[in-house]
Amino acid sequence: MNNVARAALFVACIALLAACSPVRRLLPQEELLTGVRLELDGKSTSDDAYWEVVQQLPNRKILGWKAYLALHNLPPRESEKAWGRWLHRIGEAPVVLDPVRTAKTLRQLEHVAENDGYLRAQGTLAFTEVKKPQRTSVVYQVKRGPQFRIGTCSFTFYSPALEDAHAAHPLHLESLLQTGAPLRSITLDAERNRIATALRDAGMEVIYTGLRQTPEMVVNAALQEDVDAIGISILSGAHMTVFPKIIGLMKEKGLNDVLLTGGGIIPEADMNALHELGVGHLFAPGSPMQSIVTYIQDWVREKRPF
Repeated sequence: MNNVARAALFVACIALLAACSPVRRLLPQEELLTGVRLELDGKSTSDDAYWEVVQQLPNRKILGWKAYLALHNLPPRESEKAWGRWLHRIGEAPVVLDPVRTAKTLRQLEHVAENDGYLRAQGTLAFTEVKKPQRTSVVYQVKRGPQFRIGTCSFTFYSPALEDAHAAHPLHLESLLQTGAPLRSITLDAERNRIATALRDAGMEVIYTGLRQTPEMVVNAALQEDVDAIGISILSGAHMTVFPKIIGLMKEKGLNDVLLTGGGIIPEADMNALHELGVGHLFAPGSPMQSIVTYIQDWVREKRPF
């Protein structure tokens, strides 16, 4: 190896060593994310369902060394030179702690737990101490609490047609929601799709807005699509908040001739109270599809004749 090659190698080594400080290109107020841990009920977890919603992970390592970050740190932060842009492209920018993305991650972790039936899940953040400056490590802690399951169901009917449909088709035979089963969102979504498909087969146009819609979003969609009926599926226990809010918004928007119906695990006393507010018939889990179809058709035929 000639002297020129040795000198070039020496310069390259010095440059890499200088780039070894992972925070050398950070602004004074920024912190490098050096670690993430996820705890469920006080224990570390590797559950992919939770990890896949984590929005920030530390820079990758090769044999314990953040090589890609070192390559990215070689040129100045805003280098305009071709070699600098090339190193930025093949390297990996420092993962700077983002409070907004951290907060979103925490909410998403709670949603994952709720989707598995843990309706009272609560998430908290903790930051572990790092001796070196401008570095931090995050611990996401999720306390799931009890897993909610479907209990016993009671059924109330507001029309002879529904009673006849119930007699012809026992409630428990068709529903995907079975007593004792966890309140998992995948099952709830399948039940919603089953209802939507049955209504389409009965000749109705169904607009499914998806999960986690706010009352404002539901009413705005109903107004834009000029619907005849709104159907709400809710099993979170928030029916005494959601339905009155929707009814109030419907009145504000002039949707007085639109049916508001729905279903879920709703006590009979609450069903009666909501009915007094103007909510239509509410269907318990296991209600036969034909009873839902017949009720909507009869209501629209009577209240919104064409």
